[in-house]
Amino acid sequence: TSEALERFGAWCGSGSMASDKTIARDVAFARWLGLTRLDVIVNDHSAARTERVFDTYPRSKIVALCSAATKAGLEVNLMSWIMPHEQYLRDGVQTLVELLTETDASSVMFDAEEPWTQARKPMSYSTAAALVAEGLKGYRWGVTGIGYASAEKLGPLVRSAAYMVPQAYITSGTHSLDPAHDPFVLSKHW
Repeated sequence: TSEALERFGAWCGSGSMASDKTIARDVAFARWLGLTRLDVIVNDHSAARTERVFDTYPRSKIVALCSAATKAGLEVNLMSWIMPHEQYLRDGVQTLVELLTETDASSVMFDAEEPWTQARKPMSYSTAAALVAEGLKGYRWGVTGIGYASAEKLGPLVRSAAYMVPQAYITSGTHSLDPAHDPFVLSKHW
């Protein structure tokens, strides 16, 4: 049997929140596409591997984009990068709790890619996951990562989360995934 997809979403980031005009344009485009969910990217720590300060794009811009999307009937979630470094996580969960309150977002989704799996001098992954779970206690949060990522490194975070979204995609430079087959295999990994 096949089930119809009920929720369709997209990520949007700094380009979408650059101005009132881009916010209005991208929210209208999301509605036109039939999307029901927007994951608002609150920072870009994708290149980080060593411990760094947790920061976000300007809060007022994040709040404005989230508010416009909510008013348009879209479910809003916050997306943040994550790294297994203690002060980064403590500051991050505090900032994200504040943003959840300010934006009325449904959840936080952590992108646990290379900054998480290839972090230099990480704390133990189970300790890092516990710190996130404690800091976000009472809030809904999830994890996304490449479907074939290390279960040893991502596993503790995934087990603590409310949901997991495995990524399975092909870029113009990679042709190793078969879209007809591999999403099912990668999903089973988690």
